Amino acid sequence: MMKIKIKSVLFVAGVMTLHTALSETSTSTDERIAALEQQVQALTGEMEKDLFGDVIPELGDSIYGMGPAASKVYNKQQGLSIGGYGEVLYENHNGADNNKTDQFDMLRAIFYFGYKFNDKWVLNTEIELEHADEAFVEFAYLDYLHSEAFNFRAGLVLVPVGIVNELHEPTVFPGATRTTVENRIIPTTWRENGGGVFGDIGPVSYKLYVVNSLDGEGFSASGIRGGRQKGSKAKAEDFSVVARTDIEVAPAVTVGGSVYAGDQGQDIGVDASLVMAEAHIMARKAGFLFNGLVVASELEDAAELNSITGENAGEQMFGWYAELGYDVLSTRDRGEMQLMPFMRLEQLNTQEEAAPGYTADSANELDIVTVGLNFKPIDEVVFKLEHQFIKDGNDAELDQTNFAIGYIF
Repeated sequence: MMKIKIKSVLFVAGVMTLHTALSETSTSTDERIAALEQQVQALTGEMEKDLFGDVIPELGDSIYGMGPAASKVYNKQQGLSIGGYGEVLYENHNGADNNKTDQFDMLRAIFYFGYKFNDKWVLNTEIELEHADEAFVEFAYLDYLHSEAFNFRAGLVLVPVGIVNELHEPTVFPGATRTTVENRIIPTTWRENGGGVFGDIGPVSYKLYVVNSLDGEGFSASGIRGGRQKGSKAKAEDFSVVARTDIEVAPAVTVGGSVYAGDQGQDIGVDASLVMAEAHIMARKAGFLFNGLVVASELEDAAELNSITGENAGEQMFGWYAELGYDVLSTRDRGEMQLMPFMRLEQLNTQEEAAPGYTADSANELDIVTVGLNFKPIDEVVFKLEHQFIKDGNDAELDQTNFAIGYIF
């Protein structure tokens, strides 16, 4: 507090000095004026850091698999932390067989509010304003940090499956849109109420949670996304277990996988047991970015579930993608600036195998090639342009062009 008072006095003195200097003579040089203005701006900046720097700390490394902005609270010694991110997305549906309406959307504005009570107890929350008129709690959990190798978490948690579900800040992934595989099959952003343990043991990190299951009544031919309960009055007749492991096999190269398993029927007369497994790789080396993922799931009692819901949920789902990018400015002295052309290949089918007695719809089998350009003038701001060549199992051309603006703080 004393430090802030002293700098406040200095700030006032700087303003008075500037006023006096400008009043002495009307023939003051531009250089003198500019120098005095710089002094005032410097003092103002120092005051802002003292007043807000501890509440809105600078971005640091990702912690426990979360994005850089979501990790800010862990990098503090104690107290309140504020961060966030946002995305604006324009979609032009220009495929020959695409009858969707073009859309310009304030996709999401996110605020992280965290509080570090002490070196053991941490609260971390994500509040999302979606499409400019909807509000959600994306996650809200308490951590007890026992040790590097063994910690506890409970609350509304991100289900640790895949790459994007936890690392979904727009400056982290290259595309203007999140991958279709991690939207249709892994229903990103996927969060449920529950808790468990997590930690790092050398190069190995792990998470093991128990969460309320999905609501099987929301499953359909297009996948399980409609079964997410999002922590809102979630049905809890059934629970699922999710386990994840990641290994840093080399600096900035991580391989891992996860498994989600449990009944999803929620007492509607069928167990609807679901098992989902995925494996992934993430690499960042010498300006190159590479992400790869493969995922498969099997839904038991799919036919019985469909007879209750009137839907056509598949018995098996399968998908994969691989994306490669290269920062063409990585070998040049351009500071934080990055310019990354990238390409992504995806294949998925939410009805890889139809339920007995049901017929798969070929429209749910997709082949997608995405080519794009990702530009970061600074680490916290990104502009993305991409074109997607999309064909379904009926050979329908569903191409679209996307442009996105993203930021984190």
